[in-house]
Amino acid sequence: MIVYYIYRMLAYDKDITAIEAKKFSHPDITLKGEERAIVPLKKLETLWINTGTLCNIDCTHCYILSSPTNDDLQYFTLDELKKLVIEIKQLKLGTQEIAFTGGEPFMNPQMCQMLEHVLENGFKALILSNATQPLQRPNVKQSLLKINTKYGENLTLRISLDHHTAEYHDKERGLGNFNKALEGVDWLNENGFTLNIASRSIWGEEEMDARDAFHKLISQRGYNINAYSGAELIIFPEMDDRVDVPEIT
Repeated sequence: MIVYYIYRMLAYDKDITAIEAKKFSHPDITLKGEERAIVPLKKLETLWINTGTLCNIDCTHCYILSSPTNDDLQYFTLDELKKLVIEIKQLKLGTQEIAFTGGEPFMNPQMCQMLEHVLENGFKALILSNATQPLQRPNVKQSLLKINTKYGENLTLRISLDHHTAEYHDKERGLGNFNKALEGVDWLNENGFTLNIASRSIWGEEEMDARDAFHKLISQRGYNINAYSGAELIIFPEMDDRVDVPEIT
């Protein structure tokens, strides 16, 4: 079942034009006819779940082409999650955390229910969100407040801020989305949620310069985030889907 959901997400990618289409088609044999290398699964520390491809923002470089109209990967459901939780426990996979990405997770109408199910079963929960309108709806805020009151020590929201300025963030996410995201982060911070930031290195800025600039922004807004911690401000390197990769299971 867990392997199925991993393939469910990988199989979605329709834009692998620079990589030979027949690669990765056989679980044991490479395109050259050689035995595929295998990295054995010892434990599943974090299970990542894609909640669906729908997003309220159409980002320029989205890895899964999420948008307000792309529903190719349909919403993940609470029933599907319950089956995975049972399987994790039955197989004793050692899972500590269940993380949600998208799309925008809070577009999924069952996101808060799924979040509560993860936490009440003793897992840590991580949600990747753009912190804009879907998260800021009154019913979502109300649910999040209740969940954070009960399970806050095990809940983290990782907010996507592609850059520390509106100019560059909005180049990726559309005009006005930087300020909309900060409104969401303001509310989360004021209500005591554990937060971190996911940023990008697309503009060639030196990492320490970026951390210094984020530190200034974070300090100005009073966020409880350490810009010099690699766990609290994650600056991701850029991936190039034109680069060929080895076939490893």
